Amino acid sequence: MSQQREYEVVLQREPEGGFSVFVPELPSVATQGETRAEAFAMAKDAIEGYLQVMQEEGLPIPSVRARVGTSNEPAAATTISEEESVAAWR
Repeated sequence: MSQQREYEVVLQREPEGGFSVFVPELPSVATQGETRAEAFAMAKDAIEGYLQVMQEEGLPIPSVRARVGTSNEPAAATTISEEESVAAWR
């Protein structure tokens, strides 16, 4: 059975335009995009690639940290399955 994990992605608007994207639970994953949609798509690809390399190297997949607190703005997350990937934005 595949295991699914949901990772928070953090968008940061850049002064020169576009967005930088960071994944707090996966410090090695950072990317960018010209639009929010492109930034999320790039994040999904970066997360998938990172987790694939971790799996191929036999390294442990980082755990998802518990999220505490609330925000007026909804968090963005992507759900990753070891067998297939499905974007799930909430």
